[in-house]
Amino acid sequence: MMRYIQLFAVGRGVLSRRKELETHIFLLVPTVISISFDLDDKLFTMVVKSTKKVDELILRLMEQKQLKISLLDFMERPV
Repeated sequence: MMRYIQLFAVGRGVLSRRKELETHIFLLVPTVISISFDLDDKLFTMVVKSTKKVDELILRLMEQKQLKISLLDFMERPV
């Protein structure tokens, strides 16, 4: 089995709504295992771990909420 790690660059608007967005993502994307938000060297990031590749779905969900994020990195890891 593989685990997928998707790293996104996010803006302050995403951080201020993170609890709402976490709930929204967990409800609509059941393969998501965890979501974390970090400030890494002046760059706000969101890390999504899942059992399936969901980066495109996450991008669409954020676009529907009129929030801009971008995919920075994608990794596959065996569990």
